[in-house]
Amino acid sequence: MQLFQHLTFKVFPLILAGFISAEDLAASNLEFVNVALVENPAVADIKISPDGKYMGLLVPVDGRNVLSIIETESRKSVNLLKFESNRQIGEFHWANEERLLMRLDYFQSWYAAPVSAGEWFSVNIDGKKKENVFGFRSFTGSSSKIKTHEAGGARASGQIVDLLRDDSKHILMSATPFDPDGDRRSKLYRINIYNSRSKLLETSPVENATFATDESGEVRFVAGTTKDLLDKVFYRSDAEESWQLFSESELSEGAIQPLAFADANSLYVSDSSASDLAGIYLYDLETRKKTLIHQDSESDPTNFWYSQATGELYAVEYETTLPKYVFVGDGPQVSRLKSLLSAFPGQQVRVVSQTNDESAAVILIYSDRNPGDYYLFDTQTNQLQFLTTAMPKVDPSGLMPMTPLKFKSRDGHDMVGYLTLPAMAEGDPLPPLVVNPHGGPIGVRDRWRYNSEVQLLAQEGFAVLQVNFRGSGGYGRNWMEAGFKTWGSHIQFDIIDATAEVLRQNFADPDRVCIYGASFGGYSALMAPILEPNMFRCAVGFVGVYDLQMLYERGDVADRASGISFLEKVIGRDDGQLRAFSPVYRADELNLPMLIIHGEQDPRAPVEHAEAMIESLENAGKPYEKLMFEKEGHGLYDTEARADMYRTIVGFLRRNLTDK
Repeated sequence: MQLFQHLTFKVFPLILAGFISAEDLAASNLEFVNVALVENPAVADIKISPDGKYMGLLVPVDGRNVLSIIETESRKSVNLLKFESNRQIGEFHWANEERLLMRLDYFQSWYAAPVSAGEWFSVNIDGKKKENVFGFRSFTGSSSKIKTHEAGGARASGQIVDLLRDDSKHILMSATPFDPDGDRRSKLYRINIYNSRSKLLETSPVENATFATDESGEVRFVAGTTKDLLDKVFYRSDAEESWQLFSESELSEGAIQPLAFADANSLYVSDSSASDLAGIYLYDLETRKKTLIHQDSESDPTNFWYSQATGELYAVEYETTLPKYVFVGDGPQVSRLKSLLSAFPGQQVRVVSQTNDESAAVILIYSDRNPGDYYLFDTQTNQLQFLTTAMPKVDPSGLMPMTPLKFKSRDGHDMVGYLTLPAMAEGDPLPPLVVNPHGGPIGVRDRWRYNSEVQLLAQEGFAVLQVNFRGSGGYGRNWMEAGFKTWGSHIQFDIIDATAEVLRQNFADPDRVCIYGASFGGYSALMAPILEPNMFRCAVGFVGVYDLQMLYERGDVADRASGISFLEKVIGRDDGQLRAFSPVYRADELNLPMLIIHGEQDPRAPVEHAEAMIESLENAGKPYEKLMFEKEGHGLYDTEARADMYRTIVGFLRRNLTDK
């Protein structure tokens, strides 16, 4: 019998008025730009307690995240948890029915975005018995108690490995050392969430490690990456056994990724070691044989669905263009997911959190035109109760669809992109086009979902094109590797070819095309017009890298030995090619209006990139505008700074592409 064939809805919204900063609506329309589309969500996260009696809502108040605890049944407020002064709650989890774990983030005077050192606190629902359970400032103990606080004062960032649902007093926490050039092997601790006492269980056999447990909380796998970019996975049958190498691969090779245990001696894995695209296999740990469950013909898996109660895998998600699902087995979780997808056609579903027995779950529903709606799903009564929307100022009815398209590159490769068109009446002229290449570029891709800046540009009357050019992730190892050392050539040709095809099909006006992107997209915004000077009327580079040689000298990638290895793999050491692929050395070929935007505290693409590019443009006598943000980094955190940026971008596009 199929369960959950008929879902019922009940409107029982959460009251968030006390948490959402009330802004004058006129401010969001200043200079006729709807900057509400690019604001931060009013709700960052919702998690239901293990027994379902409470829900925790992580919400921003005056620029700082606080945690509101409410009763699930009555929706009455129970408590408001927060850190004082320049601190906020960056992440939270229910450790058990009465106690929560909160990660401490803090703000610095010179930097807009919060930063984290991986420090964790535990606290009761009522705010009592607060403990610093992990972090470099946590309790180290007296000389006679050091052995009971072995994680105390560790100069490392903590990551929760397992909440140990069958142990109400302890969690497993991994600690990755701060020092980027020192011993990067992670340590695993068992920590008491009531008194912060901790015990070192082991040190990982590989650097930058992630530990994985089975359904009983035993660590069975550990995966990590060496300084030479060698991915290693280790396995053991139980805690008494020594670690055995399970798989080993380089960045350019396929890899085996453990997903979930099917039983004590077999597990599901994602495996691309023998093929271009990753397949899902059932792997026998005793015989080392694997059985193919499913492999898509066009793309890699993008998401995996696991049971909260058992940890078993029950669905796999792919996204060549639009999301699609493959179901593993026919258990009740499969029936629930199918029913939810049927209840919200044309939208995506995410299980944000569940009770331990899976009787209730917080569900997030989203799409290209919906930033996200939260529901409470009662799996016993098949009832969905609306909780709240992630961005209450955004009206989905005014948003435009994100349509997938397929293109051919000039050298015959298939590629995927997305086109968002503005609202148009019959007889309207073709709209201007903004080409919006994504960042990365290696392993990153554009997806079908709500994109705030795309929707803002579409509301301003611009068509927006996004392209998953070579180097993008999700389309197999070969497509990703094709982006190695081709940043200034074939990747740009893919962007140019996709743009040409959109123009050929009369989706946009070929005489009104601009290119705008961030990070690698900012690089492309200046590199593509060098290669195809007659295609673009203007360019906007945001936090871009403009000198590829500088990547070896400045920024957080160059700070790590593994970062240098990565750069050598993806851009190479050929100085002649690096200069040829760097807009900073080719400013004389840029014959279009340009806008350069950068955060002066950018750790990834340091502001020196923008400064060098501006100096080159000035020396070449080229027109440009600039917008610099003193306290921002690789992206804009402050909502007012973000609003200023988009008003500036829209004004720049209007002047160069429209008569508006």
